[in-house]
Amino acid sequence: MADARQERLMEFLIHKNLEDFKELLNRKNKNGHPLVDVNHEYGYPYFMTCLAKAANMEDKSNFELYAEFVRELLSHGADPNKRSETHNMYAAIHFAVTKNNLPVLEALLETDKVNINLRNKQNQTPVYLAALHIHKGADCFEKLIFHPKTNIKIDTTKLTAIGKAVEKKCDLELLRKVIKHVKYLRKDDKEMVLKKFPDIDIDLSKIPDEDDDDEITPATLYRHLEMNKLEQFKSDLNLFINSADNREESKRKTTVELLNDDNLNMTLLQMASFKGYQDIVKTIIDIGVDLNATTENEKRPPIHLACYKGHYGILDLLYKNEAEFTIVNNLTVLHSIFKGLIPTKDDHKKCFDYVLQKNSKREFINHKDQYGHTALHYAILEKDDHFAKELMKYGAYIGERNTFGISPLHDMEPAVWKLL
Repeated sequence: MADARQERLMEFLIHKNLEDFKELLNRKNKNGHPLVDVNHEYGYPYFMTCLAKAANMEDKSNFELYAEFVRELLSHGADPNKRSETHNMYAAIHFAVTKNNLPVLEALLETDKVNINLRNKQNQTPVYLAALHIHKGADCFEKLIFHPKTNIKIDTTKLTAIGKAVEKKCDLELLRKVIKHVKYLRKDDKEMVLKKFPDIDIDLSKIPDEDDDDEITPATLYRHLEMNKLEQFKSDLNLFINSADNREESKRKTTVELLNDDNLNMTLLQMASFKGYQDIVKTIIDIGVDLNATTENEKRPPIHLACYKGHYGILDLLYKNEAEFTIVNNLTVLHSIFKGLIPTKDDHKKCFDYVLQKNSKREFINHKDQYGHTALHYAILEKDDHFAKELMKYGAYIGERNTFGISPLHDMEPAVWKLL
């Protein structure tokens, strides 16, 4: 019965039945609890919440009506920042701006709970997405770019939202207003403006470059890593640490708290571990950050990312500093090694041997992923029988069946059979 009511809530939204929608939201059981969950994420064909669906509706003539659905949901406790893994970690605000749905965006901004700089899986902020879709209209872009809480400096892309809007041919008059509004412009943004509007009547040389700004944030450091500017990263990291230490006590967050920022696509340690920057990994570890910290967009901790990419030195460094072999989304680090394995390189094999030496518990070795595959299921598919042989030595169970009823025995090579 509860499931039926939950389905009806979505049906009322789809059919634009606001009155019955409100009535169902207001109904409670005998204990005073709501009959429906406003943060319920629906399965096929939606894979999102009612709030996200209201923001994602296509019918422009009913945008104002969908905004009323949004207000009702928010008033009943809907989480405006809940993101859908199926839809590239989009929240309602991302869906709204891709449709240039200004009424829904304004409804979302009425609550101080909404994160106006929330990133999706591609690390895009709402204002950046609005710029990307500016061909559908500039309403949402204009609303966000002038909003006091919007921070374009956290864009880790080459172009900020301003540069992207210019690239997508925004209106010249709007661009003039934006340029007068901002304090800084990234060099790449200036170049894009001059490319698209060579005769613009604004002297861009008088606008300070974003890089001239004294404030260094985790997003600044993240962008350096993403663009492989390692020396700039090291230099700015030292400045960042000093600025954090000198900040007024009342406004101070510790350097560790700032570097554990989970509002980026990855933490700095995740990014450095993924990219293979071992000396930078050591520097970040020495600061004292959480070695197992993840973000909403990237759930794999640094040690998983190091294993996935085959960065043996980083794996060793993380483990010796007590990073954990956590299980994430039913994946062990052994699964991560096989998912990233490149047969022509020895680095993954080194990681594989290292992990087995450090954790040879059978429950770890025989752990199943979401498809019921153990590490041995993956190992027997590799031409190099080293992986299967080692797993067998450490107690991998050859008869373990996956969700399709298949065990490693089905595909085992003769060379491995000799171990039985």
